Amino acid sequence: KVVSAGSALGSVKLDDDMCAPRKEVDELTWRRGFNAVARSISNWDECKILANCLSLNQPGENVVEKRQEHYPHHDPCKVASFLLDLWFDQRGGRSMSSEERRQRLIEIFCKDMRASRLVKILHDELFSDTRDSQ
Repeated sequence: KVVSAGSALGSVKLDDDMCAPRKEVDELTWRRGFNAVARSISNWDECKILANCLSLNQPGENVVEKRQEHYPHHDPCKVASFLLDLWFDQRGGRSMSSEERRQRLIEIFCKDMRASRLVKILHDELFSDTRDSQ
């Protein structure tokens, strides 16, 4: 089965290959994957979409706007990197196994079609050289 998600930012197809389990990836590799995702965030709207998908906003408070206020010199990539680290360190990302984290991020990024392309970016970075043999 193929799950399709499309958007102005580009669409991604979650094929069986992407849904198949992968081998464990260490924290350093995950950080690299997060950096690749953060680098792909090109504007504040995308940054806000990411924060929303990761459920990082508090009631009545937008985490991205708050960050912009406190760190006006930071660009969307830097703030996106902060958001991913926040999710990893404070929202349980770290305590999951590599596979649980991967599955959870697929769910998270597919909550908003505009963020679905991030799944592929993350996968390309995490597994480009470690694909399990079929």
